Amino acid sequence: MQIPCNRPIPHAPGVYLFKDEKGTNIYIGKAKDLKKRVSSYFRKRQENDKTAALVKKISSVDFIFTDNEEEAILLEGNLIKQHYPKYNIMLKDNAPLTYALITDEEFPRLLRVRKDRYGKIRGPKGKAYGPFMSGSARGMALGLLRKAFGIRTCNSPIPKRICLQFHLGNCPGPCEGKISREEYSLHVQKVRNLLSDQKKSEFIWMSLSRKCAKNPRRKILKKRLFCEMRCTLSAGLAQSRKWMR
Repeated sequence: MQIPCNRPIPHAPGVYLFKDEKGTNIYIGKAKDLKKRVSSYFRKRQENDKTAALVKKISSVDFIFTDNEEEAILLEGNLIKQHYPKYNIMLKDNAPLTYALITDEEFPRLLRVRKDRYGKIRGPKGKAYGPFMSGSARGMALGLLRKAFGIRTCNSPIPKRICLQFHLGNCPGPCEGKISREEYSLHVQKVRNLLSDQKKSEFIWMSLSRKCAKNPRRKILKKRLFCEMRCTLSAGLAQSRKWMR
C-alpha cells in the first residue's frame, strides 16, 4: 500500500501526522525512524481493529523531523495538546491524556487529572499543565514534586488537624497554621514555574521513566530520586539534561 505523502520520508527521528480527507489531523505520533514507523502502518496487516480503522481514514501524511528522539517527544506532546486528534485517544484503549492540575483553593493541591475526548478536564477547578507523555513516571514525578515543594495531599475541605505527611516532613501543615497562606503560595508558584517550562518538566518525566525501567526496586529508587530531584528542580535545563543521563 502506497504512503499518501507528497515528499520523501527520511530515516530520521521526528513526528508524523495522519490527516483525513478534510485535512484534519486524526493521529499524531513520534518515531526514532520516521520512514520505518510510517511504513509499518501501510505495509503489514493490522491486527488491532482500531489501528486498522485509523489507516482507512488516512488521506494524507505529513511529518516534521527533529534532531533527536527527545525533541520528537516534546514536539509530539505540544502538537497533541494543540490539535487533540481523535485517534490519539481511541488508540490508547480510550484512556484520556494525563495532565498536572494545580487547584484553585486557598491552599492549592497538585493533582493528576485527565481530559476526556472533548478536551474537558475531569476534576476540580484549577490550571492544567501538560500533557506529559512518559506515562509510567507521571505518578512518581507528581509525588516527588509534592514532597520537594511541600504541597499538601489531603482532601478538601482542608482538615483541622495535621496528618502523617506533616510528621514525615512532606507537608508544611497548613491545616493547623504551621505555614502562612503567603508562604505556601510561594511553594505553589515554584511548582507553576516548573510545570510551565515544558522542556524542563518533560526532561524530568523522561528521566524518571528511564530510571524506573532500569531499576525494579521502585521504593529504594524513589527515595534516591527524591534527593536528586530536590537538588535539581531549581536548576536550569542544562542541569536537568545532565541529571537525566
